[in-house]
Amino acid sequence: MAGFIDGSLILDSTAFTTASGNNNDIPVAGSLMYIIVSNNNDAITGITPDANLGYLIFVVNVGPTNNLVIKNNSSSSAAGNRIISYSGSDVTVAPLQTALLGYDTTNQEWHIIKFA
Repeated sequence: MAGFIDGSLILDSTAFTTASGNNNDIPVAGSLMYIIVSNNNDAITGITPDANLGYLIFVVNVGPTNNLVIKNNSSSSAAGNRIISYSGSDVTVAPLQTALLGYDTTNQEWHIIKFA
């Protein structure tokens, strides 16, 4: 359960292993998503929002060698699940990097808020 314990933020987390190529409409199962990238440059084209978990998630590429690609506004995912990048281009998340995504309920799309 997400919340605060002794002043520390605790997030629900889950692991997701990519299939080869595009991974469309992947389900959100926590605010901290550990992504295990099976093949270099496997991609996420969209994330299915879960109203019960909130709309701010950390996507962490936990693999030691493979890049994760977050596709910008990909039609491979449903319109309400698509991700919009700050640059208008696909974003590569290198091993051990994190992207922070927020869900825009007005436009029904994810936005990459921060990338590090």
